[in-house]
Amino acid sequence: MEQKPTEHLRELMQQQGKVTEKFASLESALNAIRENLSAASSPQGMNNTVPQVGMTENSVNEEQIYDRLFRALQDMKAQIEERIRPVAEQVVQAEVERLRDLSQRQKNALEECLTQIDRSILGCRTHVSAYRERRSDLVAVNQQLTKLGAEPMPFPEEVSAADFEDIIKARVAGLQSEGKI
Repeated sequence: MEQKPTEHLRELMQQQGKVTEKFASLESALNAIRENLSAASSPQGMNNTVPQVGMTENSVNEEQIYDRLFRALQDMKAQIEERIRPVAEQVVQAEVERLRDLSQRQKNALEECLTQIDRSILGCRTHVSAYRERRSDLVAVNQQLTKLGAEPMPFPEEVSAADFEDIIKARVAGLQSEGKI
């Protein structure tokens, strides 16, 4: 199953967080060792039985080693962040593209809905015209029936509005009163 870009980024950031925690732990350990060396090389921390020159040279060498380790640790951290940043940017870009694609599909679906609504409205206009013609025909048939002495046929509900928009409003209101919409 393919992972969504945001899930991939979340996992990547979690992994980066774990690595950052490890680096912080290592930095803390190196700082503690360096502080111990500094304390040992200070006049209060030196033991009078050990020659001062040998201890100072040793402490300086060890402090330089720890400084180099600390710098190497910082360099590794920077390199990891430099490698993660482009991956994170790619993941974000992939998510942007996915969302744009989704947005385009939704936009197309909305446009299709509007097209269908327009077709339905235009179809209603055609039906209103057909209704008016048939009603007129029924009026003529009923007049002929009445002339012949027969009972006229009952008319279906009349659409009395002359304007198409008013007819639609009246029909919507009628459907609402019947509880159909």
